[in-house]
Parts: sequence; structure tokens; C-alpha cells
Amino acid sequence: MRTLELLKPLKKKELKQIEEKVAQGKRKNLVLLLKELKKYRLRADLPDRSGLFKKVFGKAYSVKKDYLLRNEQRLLNKVIYDFLVMDCVTEQIAKNQSLYNRLLAQSYYNRKMKLFTEDINGFIQQAKKDVQTDEALLMYALRTRWSGVYDVATKEQVIAGVLEWKEEEKRRLLHRLRKIEYNLAFFEVNMGERKPRPANSPDDWSVKGETHIDLTETERHDWYARYLTLQKLIWQSKGEPQLKYLEEIIALGNSERAAKAIPDDSRVVSIEVLAFQLFMGGKHQQADKYIEEALKLRKKYRQTPLPANITIYIANQIILQRYQQAAALWPVYEHMLQKSLSYTHCLMLTGYAYLFMAQPDEAMQILTGNATLFSDEVIQTRCMYSFYTAQTIRPGMERNKKPEKNITNHCSVITGKRECNSRPFLHLYKRYAKKQAFAGQAAGRL
Repeated sequence: MRTLELLKPLKKKELKQIEEKVAQGKRKNLVLLLKELKKYRLRADLPDRSGLFKKVFGKAYSVKKDYLLRNEQRLLNKVIYDFLVMDCVTEQIAKNQSLYNRLLAQSYYNRKMKLFTEDINGFIQQAKKDVQTDEALLMYALRTRWSGVYDVATKEQVIAGVLEWKEEEKRRLLHRLRKIEYNLAFFEVNMGERKPRPANSPDDWSVKGETHIDLTETERHDWYARYLTLQKLIWQSKGEPQLKYLEEIIALGNSERAAKAIPDDSRVVSIEVLAFQLFMGGKHQQADKYIEEALKLRKKYRQTPLPANITIYIANQIILQRYQQAAALWPVYEHMLQKSLSYTHCLMLTGYAYLFMAQPDEAMQILTGNATLFSDEVIQTRCMYSFYTAQTIRPGMERNKKPEKNITNHCSVITGKRECNSRPFLHLYKRYAKKQAFAGQAAGRL
């Protein structure tokens, strides 16, 4: 019986801890099962199932009801497994400072603590010094992910760190190869029938360790290697080739064999990247499909959507002339955008959606209470107020003999003396203003 095999090697103190854990669960049947199995822990015979069932459930045993006992055994096994795992981790942490440091760094990372930046480099150097290459590599990977999310280093520093990671990976492979070669040599000599070497054989028949490894065949039959390669290729391509790589990544991520190998978040990110590239490439109908798929998956996995993706979603709805749908997204996602740089971008886009529906008052209402804006956002706000004026006061730009010059002058008034990167918004304003000047009506789309 597996449960008894798990209980046999435990010390009295450890058994007491498991009893306390089971009691905390307040599952009476589990408490009774453990009580009965303890009696057989150091005995050679096994308990009778019918008798054990009677003790645990207080009912007569039948084969049809045996699943009840199996279920309780499964639950008890899980409690013991958890104890053994945590006990092992505690023991290893006490022996290995680099393991302790790595778990601490992981905790910093999970909680987005700034202490990660302060401590991670020291942790990595300590692991390298102690030849704890496994721990060093995991921390290199963690530091690289952190650098991709938080602006804590220059591009040159991040790339230098990734190259360090690569060198440490080579060192780890070297160490592993030598350990494997040692084991092959050991078992070759010490297992099975030991044949004496010929008298005229040399005293040293050692061979040099392997230094050149061809991964061609291994990679050819490894789908996960292809998945990782594709993640590199999407950043070394653009246009149609990039879109094909992204589609292949998504297909691999959705395959049954990838269920445990690829994290849920990675699957969603791949879809989001594809949606963004389609959006930037002007393929807005296709982008819409993937944007919505990504948002549904974020909800399914109970993950908060990235603010940048919400911005793209609203913008894409406006481009597709779905102004009502775009405006309706603001109240849904506003709370998720708080303290995000995307907050005012989404607010502006929502304002444009209202303006394009000829609802200038609604557009102005959402700007209330948003006075703290960056330089570019002030200019964007001025554009919106200009749109508002165009729809409510209807200045006679069409009567101007030089509307092109009038528009240019108006844009100068909007930007003032500010230095900004708001050309897209000024371009939008010009398009809108020209249409007012030449057609006397609001622009139909972005």
C-alpha cells in the first residue's frame, strides 16, 4: 500500500506534524484513516480493506464503494507528499545559500519589489563563485525577464547581461558533460563482470572529453526547440514573414503537447503581439479577431489585460468605424488603466469616438478632472477642444480663401512653443479640419 510506504520512514516528530495538518483540514474520514494506518506503519502485514473501510466510514464494505476509500487514501497521500516536498526544500535551502538567494529573488520578482534590482547581481556572482551554475542560470533568466519589463538598465547593459547568461550556460553544459562522462567510465568498469585488462595494455587509456556538439538532429525532432527559435525569429523579421512566424508560434502554443510546457501568459502574449503587428500593418479586421481573443484569454486566466493592448483595442474599433463600441470600452477598462501611461491615451481615443459620432458634449465630459497631462497630451487635448469647437460653433473655414494656410496656422496655435512628438494627432487634426473646410462635416474615421 503506497500510503504505508510513505508513512514508514517518518520519524515520530514528522508524523505528529502530518497529524496536525490532517486535523486542520477538518475531514473526519481522513483523520480516522491516518489513525488506523499508523498501527500498521511498522508491521509487515497489511490492513484488511473491509475492516479499514468499516473503521473510516462506519459502514459495511463493498467493492462498489471501494472508490470512497481510494479517494481518502489519495487525499492523505497528497498531505504526505506536500510535507516531504517542503521538508526537502527546507533542508536544501539550509545547505545551499544560492538556492536560498534564488528563491528570495523569485519572491522579489513575483511581488515587483525594487529590492530585486539591488540584490540580483550579487546573488548571481555568489552562485558563480560557489559553482552553483544551475542557480546562477535561473537567476540570469529572471534578471533578463525583469529587464524586459522594468527600465532599470541601458540596452547595452541588458545585452551584456544576456551574453553573460550565454557563457554561464556553456559552462553548465561543460560541467554536465564531464559528470556524464565520469558516470559512463565508472559504470563501464564497476558494473557487471569485471574483466582484467590485457597485460600489454597501457596504464592510461583515457580519452579527451567532448567539446564539439552537433545539435542538428536533436533540434530537427524537438518541437519545443522550434518554438523557442520562432520567438527569436519574430524579432528578426517584419511584414508577412513575421506574421507567419507568429501564427506558427500560436499554433504550437495551442497544441496538446504544449499544455504543460508553455505558460498560459506566454500563449496570450503571442496572440497580443500578432494583434499589434496586424494593427500596425493596417490589417484591422484581422487584428480585431486576435485582440478580442487575447482579452478573452486574459479573463479566462484571471489576468489583467495590458494597458497598451486596451489602447490598441479602442483605437482599432475607431478605425473600423465602430464608434459606439469604442466609447463603450472606456467604462469597462478605466479602472484597469489607473496609474498607467495608457490612461490618457485611451481617454483621448474615447473622446474622438464621441466626436466622430457628433457627440461633442460627451467627448468633453470625459476630460473633466484630467488636468494633469504630459506635454503631448496637452496638445492632444487642444486638438480635441478644436474638434469640439468645429462641431459646436462651426467656424467659417470654408469661406477662407486659403484654408490650407488657415489650418497650418491653427495647428501652430495648438502646439504653441512646445516640443512634442504629437505628429499623428496633428495629422489627425489636419484631416478633420480639411474636411470641415472643404466639405463642412466631421471626419468619418481616424
